[in-house]
Amino acid sequence: MNAETDIGPYERDIIAQLGCSPQDATMVEDIMRHFVFHSTLDRQSRTELDCGAREAWAMLEADREMFEECYTAANVPEPRRLKPVARHSGAVG
Repeated sequence: MNAETDIGPYERDIIAQLGCSPQDATMVEDIMRHFVFHSTLDRQSRTELDCGAREAWAMLEADREMFEECYTAANVPEPRRLKPVARHSGAVG
C-alpha cells in the first residue's frame, strides 16, 4: 500500500484546505479528534470540520515540537493509530 492510498477522507480534506503534507494532515486530524472536538469527527458539520482543521493547525504550529515528539515517540507504523500523550512535567504527586 502506498502513502497516497493510505490517506483517509478527513486527511484528504485537510490537505486540500490547508495545503499541508500528509504527515501534518494525520496530526491535524488526530488533534481535531482529541483536542478540538473531544469526539469523533463524523458528528461535525462541514463548517465545524473546516474551523476545527484551522484550529488544530494553529495548535500544531504553536507547539509542533511537542506534537511531533508525541507522534514519533510511540514508534507505531501507522500514525493514524497514535494518540497524543500529555507532556510529563517530571513532578511526582
